[in-house]
Amino acid sequence: MVGLGSLVVRTKSRRARPPGHGPTFIKIWKGKSVQGFKPDPYVATVLNCAMWVFYGLPIVHPDSLLVFTINGIGFVIEIAYITIFLLFSNWAMRVPNGLGTLSGLVQLVLYATYYKTTNWDEDEMWTEIELPTAHSSGHI
Repeated sequence: MVGLGSLVVRTKSRRARPPGHGPTFIKIWKGKSVQGFKPDPYVATVLNCAMWVFYGLPIVHPDSLLVFTINGIGFVIEIAYITIFLLFSNWAMRVPNGLGTLSGLVQLVLYATYYKTTNWDEDEMWTEIELPTAHSSGHI
């Protein structure tokens, strides 16, 4: 039930708003400009949905189809919002977002590529930790 409420909150525009105070992405679409809005909340929500989608995968957490479904739908909706934002933003706003996306993608590819080659020597873990001792001669 909470997941369904989350989906409704993401998509429903509130009718009690005064004219001109609709959802941000509708203002951007109608005005054909980002009008000073920042993409940060949308990017944060995409990352949040992506993490919950990953958590909801059957290989990570069995029997979590609802978590996967609701956040998968939210992920698609937020990607649509970011796409609308990028379509109507100027190049000064697109370049940092594009570079961040590209570097994040490179990092994920490298992680996936080298994950299996990482040496996980759990048998050689340290069992004792020795703290250094300080000798005081009484002088400052």
